[in-house]
Amino acid sequence: MLFRSNQIYKGEGTSDENAKKHGLESGYDVTYGFGKYGKTDKPLSQMTVGEVKEYQKKQIAATKGKVPGQTEGTGAVGKGQYTQRTLAAQQKRLGFKDTDVFTPELQDKITESLLEGRGYKDFRSGKISGKQFNKNISKEWASIADPDTGKSHYGQATGTSSAAIEDVIA
Repeated sequence: MLFRSNQIYKGEGTSDENAKKHGLESGYDVTYGFGKYGKTDKPLSQMTVGEVKEYQKKQIAATKGKVPGQTEGTGAVGKGQYTQRTLAAQQKRLGFKDTDVFTPELQDKITESLLEGRGYKDFRSGKISGKQFNKNISKEWASIADPDTGKSHYGQATGTSSAAIEDVIA
């Protein structure tokens, strides 16, 4: 399922190539705004989940009122740009601990879980269409355009068009 994730990561601006342009080791180490709102002491992919959660609190405070479509700020981090709420929900669902390292493998596991939660199995079994699956994941990742409107559900720029997602889904 990772090939689908790569299109999501590209849209989120967290491809390895883009991360390296911003002086980061990989897309797994990207914070919202590429560190514009505060740098981490070490790469995200080497931090524990607990350290990431502490960083997210600082980032939320630093971005408050500065993120299009949000008044509370954002704690988006990692290759999938996981918000504080998303990380907490996935931690509960997948059972990882605050002492676990926020590795690329863990981040990919989170992304795959999010895709599952948005209907990946239903899409694969034919219960929902590719367009519906695209619509579902556009509600998970702000950079993915809704196939009906061509815009983000969250009022920000889209990095992945619905056509790009449909090409990958096909």
